[in-house]
Amino acid sequence: MASNVQYQEWDETTAFYLHINGSQTYLEVSSTLPEVNRSYVGSSTPQMEHYSPESMVTLIVMALTFVVGVPGNILVIWVTGIKMRRTVNTVWFCNLAVADLICCLSLPFSMAHEILHNAWPNDSISCKVLPSIIILNMFASVFTLVAISVDRYILVVKPVWAQNHRSVPLAYLLCLVIWLVSLTLCLPVFMYRTITYYNNHTYCGYTYKQVEGDFEYSGLEEDYDFGNYTYNNFAHDNSDVEPSGHETSVAITITRVIFGFFLPLLVILFCYIRLSWKVQSGRFANVGRKTRKVVIAIVLAFCMLWTPYHVIGIALEYISSSTLTRLDHLSQALAYSNSCINPIIYVFMGKDFKSKMSKSIRGLLQSALTEEITRTTGGSKSRESARYSSML
Repeated sequence: MASNVQYQEWDETTAFYLHINGSQTYLEVSSTLPEVNRSYVGSSTPQMEHYSPESMVTLIVMALTFVVGVPGNILVIWVTGIKMRRTVNTVWFCNLAVADLICCLSLPFSMAHEILHNAWPNDSISCKVLPSIIILNMFASVFTLVAISVDRYILVVKPVWAQNHRSVPLAYLLCLVIWLVSLTLCLPVFMYRTITYYNNHTYCGYTYKQVEGDFEYSGLEEDYDFGNYTYNNFAHDNSDVEPSGHETSVAITITRVIFGFFLPLLVILFCYIRLSWKVQSGRFANVGRKTRKVVIAIVLAFCMLWTPYHVIGIALEYISSSTLTRLDHLSQALAYSNSCINPIIYVFMGKDFKSKMSKSIRGLLQSALTEEITRTTGGSKSRESARYSSML
């Protein structure tokens, strides 16, 4: 039977499509804002039997990330935090592993959310906490990468200062600052994430503003969250709370992209371009080459896995597309997978990996995360600047 579609426009950013197809009736909301939800009215439960290819890939990526990431990051924390001598390097990499482990441990809840077609199986507190974990991981990871990059830069450009002031307690203090700043930047998730109820199902989403009007549909409950709007059947006008929901959503997305992606990468790029120039100038013969390679590999992985998330997030602010919405779920899964990639990088970047396949994983991690001696050269004269392996 052909589907009978009735259209009604709410405002300049939102439209309703009432689909009638045989016994199945549902209300679709089309919005320029992300996380557009489809709510089924004629059925007691959402359509759970169908999974798009994007959803299947998303679930597979999340499952693999959990299986690899949890034991991998626990191993990194065990090696860097317990087995290796406490150095600045081990503090940085342990901090990365803690952020990644927290993210990996939240994956079963995200998988349940995907399996239930965005229905939320938990309470209102978890609706605020769990979605914010991936954002917390993003900020904590990229800020730690910035700290490592600046640390490498200072180690080369200001070796005397580094030898006198660079210490493990300072690294711990900077890690604390990183977590505090990351938590602060996650506050919008706590503020705007809410749960709503419909047809005996619970949904978790962003609610940026209260939209009021005289549109009514008997199948809707008194309050129901469609994406970034909360509609109330008992409202009397269509005035918006200022600032508008779209402005708030755009501001949060742009802030996240700038502080969680572009600015950190600019700092990292500056540090490593300067480091490369110093090395090519011949003034430094061996400037922590091994650690530099590991960090560059981590940064490249971060860029590759987080870029789709940010690009699609910005696109969804201005384009209403069900395809983009499905790809958004997949981009989140790719971002999650960044939490399991670092232990793999550490293992493969370990010294002489191919010739040491029989070496223990612990030994490979120690090989990747321990710094070699740093030397500087001046003409024909060479001198050892410092044995930083004890303080890195």
